[in-house]
Amino acid sequence: MTTQVDDINPQYAALTEASIVILGGNMHVGYWENDEDNASMAEATNRMTDMMLDRVNPLPGQRLLDVGCGNAAPAVRAVRTKGVSVVGIDIGAYQLKLAQERVTAEGLDDVITVQHTDVNAMPFEDESFDHAWSSECLIHVADWSATLAQIARVLKPGGRLVVADCVERAPVDAPTREFLDAYYASVRCQYNKLSEIPAKVENAGLELVELVEIGDHILERTMQAVDDGFRSMAERIEADYGMPAEVTEKIGVDAVRFSKIPESGYAIVVAQKPL
Repeated sequence: MTTQVDDINPQYAALTEASIVILGGNMHVGYWENDEDNASMAEATNRMTDMMLDRVNPLPGQRLLDVGCGNAAPAVRAVRTKGVSVVGIDIGAYQLKLAQERVTAEGLDDVITVQHTDVNAMPFEDESFDHAWSSECLIHVADWSATLAQIARVLKPGGRLVVADCVERAPVDAPTREFLDAYYASVRCQYNKLSEIPAKVENAGLELVELVEIGDHILERTMQAVDDGFRSMAERIEADYGMPAEVTEKIGVDAVRFSKIPESGYAIVVAQKPL
């Protein structure tokens, strides 16, 4: 959930590491059942991983493609709970470094592979994966249909793809549009409109199995935690990495503002490759 900047920039490393601490060891949002749900951030982010895993529903021994694997925390959970093998791809060199360190520390080098690969130029053979998933990665691609088609190419017939990402769940007014466009640019994202997702899935040659919008269970609490965490770490990040505290703090402020916009949403998309 941090801003995407050059991987070789030490400030990127600082923000990534801060985000992992804030998000309970993961790099994605958490899910809470309701306002009375007192789950910790680690519990909530792991719950989000499990919600995706349940929808993939892989069998032991099957091969899972993790698109945008981040620090490999979800991949490790998938292996531990479902008995699958995972190939994780990412274009972030720093994230891949963290991912490899985690996989090795967990003793899972034999069942989890992580590699620098662009989802739109994957070197994998057709129909080489049983299933695929992607958490908060496809918001960074320009053309969902084209990218989903690339994933569909490497899926076996009947294989599932589960995507979890921020979406716009309704049209926005002009002032809101101005803020959102600036916010998206700052985090290098291109958010999808919820209403357009079914057509993009179909255009990729996949069948839509489920489309559920769950932003009210996710966004405000996750983004408030991000804001609180960045505020508390801003001075240390400035001292250690040279990133001005006001810049770090603004990331959190903008994230909270984004989360409070009624049209901001978060969706889980489940698609299947036809048999």
